[in-house]
Amino acid sequence: MFDADENPYDTLEFSAKGVHVGDAAQLQFASTIKYDITKGLYVKLKWTYFAKNFANFDLVSLTPVTDFSGNIVADNRNRESWQMPNYHLLDAFCGYEFFIKKLRLNFNAGLINILNQYYITDATNGRDFYAATSLVYFSQGRRFTTSLKITY
Repeated sequence: MFDADENPYDTLEFSAKGVHVGDAAQLQFASTIKYDITKGLYVKLKWTYFAKNFANFDLVSLTPVTDFSGNIVADNRNRESWQMPNYHLLDAFCGYEFFIKKLRLNFNAGLINILNQYYITDATNGRDFYAATSLVYFSQGRRFTTSLKITY
């Protein structure tokens, strides 16, 4: 915000030099194997690995912390968020496409997180940049999904 002379009301000194982007895995590997059993029928197995996933943070937290006298008591400039543990997922899918008169139907099913892994999907940095004070979201366990698509 600016005053009438276009001067900022307040300034903020922060620095994020070398700090990783939060809330997005910096490294992912995936591999998929698909097998067509017959015309229109397939099965697919997918493995995904997520690594270097850092907690999300607010840029304001990357500032010097001062006491009431203006003395710096902690310098959070260029401070890295905590890194969540790496994890991997294994999913399986199958589908079948068939026709009834002029209608094309696609039936699909998926088994997500076959190994029933529990992992931290997202996190927001807490006080002092520690995992113990952070807000975290855990994964869902194994789940099943189906869909039917009708095209005419």
